[in-house]
Amino acid sequence: MSTLGKGVTSVRKQDLQTQKSLGTGVKKMVFYHQATLSDTGINLNSLSMPSSLASIGKTNPSAAAIAAGRLYFFQDNFQLFSSLRGWLMPSSFVIASSTQINFVGFTAADGEIFIGYLDNIIQPSLHAADVNPINATGTLAVGNTDFAVSPFTTDLYPLTQLGAVLVFRNGVLQMRNTNNATAAPGADGNYQEVPSTGGTSSIIRFNVAAPGPTADNIVVCANGALIEQPTDSQMAYIEVLAGQINSMITVLADTAGVPTSTFGSNPSSVDLRVFGDQVIALSTTPTQTIYTSGSGTYTPPTKAKWIKVKMIGGGGGGSGSGNTSTAGAGGAGGDTTLGALTAHGGTGAAAFNGSNAAAGTGGSYTLGVGVGFGINGGSGGGNTFNVSGSQISGGMGAASFFGGAGGTNGATTGASAVTNSGSGGGGGGVSTTNSTGSGGGAGAYVEVVISNPSSMSYSVGSGGAFGTAGTSGFAGGAGGSGIIIIEEHYGG
Repeated sequence: MSTLGKGVTSVRKQDLQTQKSLGTGVKKMVFYHQATLSDTGINLNSLSMPSSLASIGKTNPSAAAIAAGRLYFFQDNFQLFSSLRGWLMPSSFVIASSTQINFVGFTAADGEIFIGYLDNIIQPSLHAADVNPINATGTLAVGNTDFAVSPFTTDLYPLTQLGAVLVFRNGVLQMRNTNNATAAPGADGNYQEVPSTGGTSSIIRFNVAAPGPTADNIVVCANGALIEQPTDSQMAYIEVLAGQINSMITVLADTAGVPTSTFGSNPSSVDLRVFGDQVIALSTTPTQTIYTSGSGTYTPPTKAKWIKVKMIGGGGGGSGSGNTSTAGAGGAGGDTTLGALTAHGGTGAAAFNGSNAAAGTGGSYTLGVGVGFGINGGSGGGNTFNVSGSQISGGMGAASFFGGAGGTNGATTGASAVTNSGSGGGGGGVSTTNSTGSGGGAGAYVEVVISNPSSMSYSVGSGGAFGTAGTSGFAGGAGGSGIIIIEEHYGG
């Protein structure tokens, strides 16, 4: 039978009176809170002590004690009592963090008193522990105070008199000086952990030297009853993620117009890992901005590390077929620009001038920023003078990098190029003794990668107008407009 308390020994075997060790127990953390009407939870940093309990000597733990309790990590050991509802089921509340408890399915009544009980020790479960095993035995020579051990974290749990190691002297558990103060006769404990660099210690300095006539037996071992949590430990990181997720759930629920319970409660470590993987995947998935017409300013997303730009100028229009006095020329395609990048449009096909109808030529390009390449646009197909009076197709429009050129089929209007292809329009066909139309030129293509992008002005080139039909002829086809495609990348 063990009695608990500092300095009290517990006889483990009646026939071995010298084998003694300190009986260890659990200090339960208890807090009290009086709610106001419609409260949705309890903030442990803003507890309201009920006057009825304060009058009989009850007090709330300090902020440091609450932080040391690590409510979120030890939530399986937590119980919550309500003066109105009795013991609350675990499904009635969510531990959002070590300082925040949220109610589920109810709000507090005015003056309702809540009492929380937390055993902040590990219980059998799948928990992670960061440990540094220490196991040293030896003797303290007569007249000496220092005992050397392997390095361990010094001044762990500063509010208690037990740290990262347990120290036994002649079979009796020793107590660390309060606040790990310098060892000296009269100190309230038995020893000091002598600090060294890096927050570690390798010297146990006893307040009283070994008196003799023989050396004292010393045992130093890791404190298995306490779990060390370094700054970057797994559970600390999971707790941070849990708080972030709970904050996001509140906003998401308001946006969707549904209760927060829709998204579940109290996620497990596995849930958090899956969610984290999804967030990481989303954060590295490229996004895309496409401009199919007009002009303005492109502003990259805040976290975009680099962008890949693909753009093409407008295609030229095909000319109409007919005689020299009436057939029309095709219009030129517009230039497509993004900052210092330019993909010039193709020219339109010329009208028949009595001897020929010159085909449209391709646009050129300018690379003023980024790393990449460009391709000049191709020229359209030329005209044919019909002397037989049979049906003859006009010249083919030039195909751009994206394809989609306009053509003709016999004595018909020239086909327009596909919208946003940057290809040329086809020339008009003919079935009389007149000239066919020629095809328009294609716009140039540019593809570059830009690191650390900034805002840039843009303009999408329009397609060239079709050439009008001449006497006994047919109109040409319009050129395809340009396009800008921007892929935003967030990873390396």
